[in-house]
Amino acid sequence: MGFGTDPAGAGPAGLDLPATTAQRVAATPPALEFNGLAKDFVLDEYGRYKSAHPIDSKVFHRLRIRKRSIRSAPDTGNNVANRQYIDQATIAATVRDEVNLVLADMVAAAEIEDRGIEQDLSIRGRIQYRYNYVNLHTGRRDSFLL
Repeated sequence: MGFGTDPAGAGPAGLDLPATTAQRVAATPPALEFNGLAKDFVLDEYGRYKSAHPIDSKVFHRLRIRKRSIRSAPDTGNNVANRQYIDQATIAATVRDEVNLVLADMVAAAEIEDRGIEQDLSIRGRIQYRYNYVNLHTGRRDSFLL
């Protein structure tokens, strides 16, 4: 075996530099897709993090994070889960007001279009709702179950 013909690479001591025209395999995504049930980032079939549109990620995290749960940013998130008691007669309006409050600046900046909230109150003591919206930068309709 001659000099520079090591199976580990074509150059001396097995050194094998990539070609100057080689493209980078993985790019850093602008925002990561998050699975709220698993509480982890979603991976693609190659084990890399899946990307999400930054606006979709922003909506998801604003609705998913409980207000005052992050000490360095106590105003981040919504206040629905912090409520100790919500009257059955006003529960729909209370949830709607909280969501409107959290996403008001995004609606005003024309980043999203609000398409309403669907609520499931079938189990006593639990508030489950789906927020429907349109991402105005991509034109894609989306929803999050919370």
